[in-house]
Amino acid sequence: MIEFRVNLKFTCIISLICVLFSICVQYILHEVPCLLCLYTRIGFIVVAILCFVTTYCRGLSWLPFFALVALMCLSFYHLGVENHWWVAPESCKMVLPTLEQLNAKALPSDRPPCDKVGFQIFGISMTLFSFVTTSFLMWLHSIALALKLHK
Repeated sequence: MIEFRVNLKFTCIISLICVLFSICVQYILHEVPCLLCLYTRIGFIVVAILCFVTTYCRGLSWLPFFALVALMCLSFYHLGVENHWWVAPESCKMVLPTLEQLNAKALPSDRPPCDKVGFQIFGISMTLFSFVTTSFLMWLHSIALALKLHK
């Protein structure tokens, strides 16, 4: 796990598992993700791609680390929005339709707001699972990167 190339493969596989699991929850269990959940999913895809590319290109060893830091920050931000530590962005709030929208049959999207806890496993939200996963992957990757640079 600590050897750099093994760590890249492990991070790639875990990121892909997270993406596949979130897609299964969306399409099999019919749970619609919020906007920040979709951004987190895209972040996991970027991390997986960067880990895969870095496995075969030697000069890009810092890219997965920065992607994991960005993904961890996004997961922490989403966790804070979900737990009402700070205010959700306007694009994540649920807006009730006005009379004009009802008359024009132009209802807002069915995407849930980001500040409501959505899908949970064992009483723990998927946002917390995402934050813990990205924190663990970043911790492992930073150790592997430090050992690689120390050689």
